[in-house]
Amino acid sequence: MMCVIAHQSLQTENGSNRKVVAEVEAKAIGKTAQAISLLQPGQALQLSGFIASANLKQPRRLVLHIDEFELLN
Repeated sequence: MMCVIAHQSLQTENGSNRKVVAEVEAKAIGKTAQAISLLQPGQALQLSGFIASANLKQPRRLVLHIDEFELLN
């Protein structure tokens, strides 16, 4: 299952606050994909997994492979 993860946070960089906003392509398989498919869009999650290139033809396009997730709200 492919999806897009929206991220928003406030990070400290070199002593200054920086607002971070990003959208990241993500992929889940098996039981993780089944569980994620039941979620409503916009639910806050904490994800764990790894980042890999989308494929050999697009090594600069990165995809987050979700191994586990936790609902935050």
